[in-house]
Amino acid sequence: MAIAAVAGFAVLDTSTKFVSASVPVLMALWVRYMFQAVATTALVLPMRGRSVLRTAHPKLQFLRSVLLMMSVTRSRKLCLDHVAAFGFACH
Repeated sequence: MAIAAVAGFAVLDTSTKFVSASVPVLMALWVRYMFQAVATTALVLPMRGRSVLRTAHPKLQFLRSVLLMMSVTRSRKLCLDHVAAFGFACH
C-alpha cells in the first residue's frame, strides 16, 4: 500500500509539472488538490462511512486549510519543483 501511495503522489506531482508548462501553476495545483481530495474520498468513504467527513477539531482543520491556501497562493512566485521541495522539507 505504501508503494502505491508513493507512486500515486509521484504521478500527481509529475502530471502537475507537465500541465503547469501550459497553464498557470495555481490552476494546476488547484486541479491536483481537487483530484486528490475526490480520489481519497472515493476510496475512504466506502470503508469508513460518513464519519470520515466530520472532524473532532474544526479549529485545527480551519487553520490547516488557511495554511494550505497561503502556501498555494505564495507558490505563484516560485517554480513547482521549489514548492514541492518546501513541502517535503516541512514534513
